[in-house]
Amino acid sequence: MLNQLIEREQTSAGSQRIRKSTTGQSRIKWSVFVGVCLVIPGVGSQSASNAQLLSAPTYSCKFTSKKPPLDGSLSGPWSNAASTSTFIDITGNGPTPRYTTTAMMLWDNQYLYIGARLQDPDVWANMKTRNSPLYLENNFEVFLDPESDGLNYYEFEINALGTTWQLSLDKPYNQVGHATSPNEISGLISKVRVKGTLNRPGDVDRGWAVELAIPWAGVSRFSSKQGAPNNGDSVRVQFARSQWGLTIDGNGNYAKTSQSDAWVWASMNGQSTVHDPSSWGMVRFVGRPTPSLKGYRYVDCYQDSNEKRLLRNKLSGKGGMSLELCASLATLAGYTIFGVEYSSECWADIKFGNNHAVSSKSCNMSCDGKTSQICGGNGALSVFAKN
Repeated sequence: MLNQLIEREQTSAGSQRIRKSTTGQSRIKWSVFVGVCLVIPGVGSQSASNAQLLSAPTYSCKFTSKKPPLDGSLSGPWSNAASTSTFIDITGNGPTPRYTTTAMMLWDNQYLYIGARLQDPDVWANMKTRNSPLYLENNFEVFLDPESDGLNYYEFEINALGTTWQLSLDKPYNQVGHATSPNEISGLISKVRVKGTLNRPGDVDRGWAVELAIPWAGVSRFSSKQGAPNNGDSVRVQFARSQWGLTIDGNGNYAKTSQSDAWVWASMNGQSTVHDPSSWGMVRFVGRPTPSLKGYRYVDCYQDSNEKRLLRNKLSGKGGMSLELCASLATLAGYTIFGVEYSSECWADIKFGNNHAVSSKSCNMSCDGKTSQICGGNGALSVFAKN
């Protein structure tokens, strides 16, 4: 028996119209609000109180010293990344998904890398306009809450054509949250690779793969932190996949049916919406090596400010900043201690300029001349001393 679904759509002028449609599987109740995907809770889904609550999954995201190829192949350093658990029905209580989906993550001083493998015998996508509501066809989605507080979080969607949608929410919809769409992160890299044929009925595809590089500099606007995380830092993350039923129309092309499924990494515990960050998975960043430079020992990361300079002499050189450049400038000037700050600044001295050096955890910004290295942070100085 088909279940009836009422969808509310709000036009850009603010007026509402109500449309009725039918769906064979009514777990997912989408609503469109100024172009942003909503879910109407409690319609055709089990309530959280009746669901079997599942613990939020965790994931250890390893640091990589080698940048992934970012061509959709998921090769190279991806062999060092563990896969997440297989995606499940969004409620945590529905049928096992028809097709397998897993994701994986890596990080370095510049980017958070995300890869995903989506099994699909019929790879299909039509939307080509950027920042379209891609949940209306088969897609892959990423949700990132940098502060892990359920506020000011980021959403990314992509289909098998490589079309993307980027937006953010100040808080979840059930808390009267507001979506900003589009809200694009500058410098984000996304690639897809189809394993089979796209939009061609009559054969059996293996599926498609996604590869993302999200720059930490762009993520910082959703967080009070600047730059990459430190070892041991954690953020809340959710991965999701929209999968629609397909049939073949009179012209021999794929056509979407009313069947829709949502599969996720972290169970939403009876809810039919992903917009509850408290149920998302927790990702912990590990493996970044301690900074090192031949001929020097790394002292520590220290708080620094104009009023209380730890090293009193600012040095300038040609080209982008790196540990090697700052060390060379310090040696030429006769200093035995140098420090780098805010990606591009070089400071040096023969001793600490104040007697109250305070350790900091904010040395997380890559050097603007050598992004594989850390050059301090915002108000934070990475300090090295000559052996």
